[in-house]
Amino acid sequence: MTIQEIKDPGDARARLSELYGIQGDDAQPYVDLLGVLCGWDTHPSFSKNLEIVSSMIWHEYNRSGMAARPNRFTRSIINLANKKFGFLMQDNVVFAGPLDGRSFGERVRGKILWKDSFALGHGEFSHSYQWLAAGFALGWNEATADVYANTAGRMSVSPIFVKDNDGIAYRRSPMWEWLVDCTRHQNWFDAPVRHATAVKAWAEKRPSSEPKRTAEELEAMAAAYPQRNALTKTSFRSANNVATLAREQSEWFISYYEVHRQAKLKEAQARGVELVEQFDVSAMKSSAALIPLGNKPYLGANGIARGDEHDPAYLEKVGKDAQRAASHPIQGIKAERALHYGLEKPSQGEAWNSPAKFVHHKPIDLTVRAAVPKDQVEISLHGVKGTINKKVKGLVV
Repeated sequence: MTIQEIKDPGDARARLSELYGIQGDDAQPYVDLLGVLCGWDTHPSFSKNLEIVSSMIWHEYNRSGMAARPNRFTRSIINLANKKFGFLMQDNVVFAGPLDGRSFGERVRGKILWKDSFALGHGEFSHSYQWLAAGFALGWNEATADVYANTAGRMSVSPIFVKDNDGIAYRRSPMWEWLVDCTRHQNWFDAPVRHATAVKAWAEKRPSSEPKRTAEELEAMAAAYPQRNALTKTSFRSANNVATLAREQSEWFISYYEVHRQAKLKEAQARGVELVEQFDVSAMKSSAALIPLGNKPYLGANGIARGDEHDPAYLEKVGKDAQRAASHPIQGIKAERALHYGLEKPSQGEAWNSPAKFVHHKPIDLTVRAAVPKDQVEISLHGVKGTINKKVKGLVV
């Protein structure tokens, strides 16, 4: 018993109605978005339109003065998203770990795009690619950001199957997760015992005021796994599938940066695993001492070790991450990114900050230019000559 992909507009409407209570005209934008991401014959090709978006980003990247801008690639995506698709002309925003629902929803509702910098396979810009390619394909133009923002705060009306840290879970799911952030399917997800266990765990957490579910009801919930899930095998509802597509197109501009950034995150992961393996977890919990590489604590003015959470609970939470680092390498990236944005960037004069856990903002000053512009090489992409940062091109074979 495996998952069933969303096969056509009728299937999409049925699931939107059953899972999220969205019907009629309100459902149409999401049906069309699913048509592009799922590759229906009735809708434009995601791959072809992402190639067009790649050429548009390449144009922005080579506008006059951009070669001397910090964060040139990110800035190019933001410029395009603002001018053509209605997104906010914003700070550079980086997520260095999973956000709480409120912080995440605020950014989606605010029409903010971001860089996901804590999971290797996910891709840092995958969600930007999804929305820009679909918005172009469907002719939404500046209304693209409105559809994007309207996903915020929508939760499934009843639980569905999702992949969580500890395996397959059964819980209510944000529409964002179901629509554009599905987990890429693995065969072990399909074991019926996992579905039954997840449903049982959900039932045991229900308030005593609710009627107790019968064995037959629980069995029916577990059997609904093929349709009631936030999983996908091949569709571009998975950010991982988007990132894989973007990396493998040797003639696309965005492929150069996808390969480059994945290599950088692999370095960060290795460094982060080494970092958390040197944490003294007991001391961290009891004495507010964070011991990174070199055994030198990085302490803020208040004596609390600095990090991306900006509160005293940081040490306790990172301590839990440290304990999981060996079996969950993603925790290594999270620890390294906390150090990178919370400590190293400020020491270099770059003011990255945010009160939200795992979020880093860098205000954009369009008058700022790099003190020493990065070396450039000429290249022709999408039929147009331009320049690309030498280090980026050098990583592509």
